[in-house]
Amino acid sequence: MGIGAEISAAAAYIGEISPSRLRGRAGGLAAAWGYVGFAVVPFVSMALVPAFSWGWRVLFLIGAVGGLVVLPLRLHLPSSPRWPVAVGRVDDAVQIVTAAETRAREKPSRLRVTQVPIDRPPPVRKSHDFAVFAVLFVAVWFAYDIGNYGRLTLAPTLLTDQGFSLTTSIAFLSATGIGFVVGAFTAVGVAERIERKISIIAGLVVWAAALTTIGLIPSGGVIMALGFVASATIGFAVPIMCVYTGEHFHPARRARGVSIADGTGHIGGAIAPVPVMFGRRLNGTPAD
Repeated sequence: MGIGAEISAAAAYIGEISPSRLRGRAGGLAAAWGYVGFAVVPFVSMALVPAFSWGWRVLFLIGAVGGLVVLPLRLHLPSSPRWPVAVGRVDDAVQIVTAAETRAREKPSRLRVTQVPIDRPPPVRKSHDFAVFAVLFVAVWFAYDIGNYGRLTLAPTLLTDQGFSLTTSIAFLSATGIGFVVGAFTAVGVAERIERKISIIAGLVVWAAALTTIGLIPSGGVIMALGFVASATIGFAVPIMCVYTGEHFHPARRARGVSIADGTGHIGGAIAPVPVMFGRRLNGTPAD
């Protein structure tokens, strides 16, 4: 619940506080460093889980400590000026922008401080438009979450079903997890150069092809190579998807729109293990 709320709020916040010409790059950088953590976890797991009966508990402890470390950092995040403008609180937005300009003048910076007049708030799109975009992006995120969470949460189980040891399975995940970082930093470089929907479609098509091939040919070499490709394409497409989702909602409703799309879409992640375990039963594997 906490991570789900975090993702939605962070995506909306980054979209509001970033200049439109840098929005894709900013969202990509945030996701890229998240994927660095994603890639590190299997290596830590490989060192702890097979060797110690309490190793999995340490993984949970590391996550808890990370959540606590983030809290004091939040105190220094600037407020978004776009949301107050969108809801008619122009004076609050002026104060936020003035404080930012003052800080920029006091701190050495390569950025130029320019006076930009605050225009009238943009019109809020009709509720019909909001509903259409919400339904569209719920479907997109639902489909993605089923495939990605099904793979990530059950990969060790599925690999051991194919005769690989637990240590080998985690080693596969460690190697392929580096692809998340490669893909995410690639997204940072191309986010403002290629139309977002083209990047998303290309990334997800390659991802689907890689996972399908792994399912048909589950050999060690294929799992390693195409697992890396699948991770890289997810690391590439998802940051752009987060930015693209937020851009379709008015600032006054952006956080709500992203929360509905990404939050409801995560139902796909929650039910992802069900069809996988059902398939294991059909193959005669105990679905424990």
